[in-house]
Amino acid sequence: MTPTDTRDPIRVDFSPSDNFVGHVGGGGGARVIYDSRHQLLALSQVFDTAAGFFLEEDVPPPQFPVARGDLATFETARGIRLGSTDADVKRVYGPASIVHFGDSRYRLSYQRFVPVSGPRTPPTFSPFGVYTWFNIVNGRVASIGRLTGF
Repeated sequence: MTPTDTRDPIRVDFSPSDNFVGHVGGGGGARVIYDSRHQLLALSQVFDTAAGFFLEEDVPPPQFPVARGDLATFETARGIRLGSTDADVKRVYGPASIVHFGDSRYRLSYQRFVPVSGPRTPPTFSPFGVYTWFNIVNGRVASIGRLTGF
C-alpha cells in the first residue's frame, strides 16, 4: 500500500445535527466538534472539488456555538492518534517529507496523486491529490490533517 491513498480515510462521522459553520468558496461548508474535556477540536470541510479534515489538541473553546463530543479516542484508519510518536507514524506510513517549524516542532507529510479519468475530466485536468500530515511537538503527534481533491 502507498504511504497515503484514498483507501486510508481520516474522518469523524458528523451527524446532520452537528454545527454548520458556514459557506466555503463556491460550495460546501464546514462542521466542527469540540471536546472541552480534552481541549480537542475536529474540523471537517467540504469544498467544490476538495475536502479536508483537521484534528488539533490544546485548543481553547471556540467563540461560537459548535457541536460537542469526545474526540480522545479518535485515530486514523491505520491507528495513529494524537500522542502517537514520530516513530509510530513512520512505521505505519513510511518515510515522510519533513517540514521544520522550530526547535521541537515539525510536520511529517505524505502526498499522493491519483490519476483521474472519465467523461467529466479532460485529460489535461490536474490529478486528484491526497495530502496527509502529522504535526509533531516534542516527538509526539499534536495534530492530524488531511486534504483531498483537485
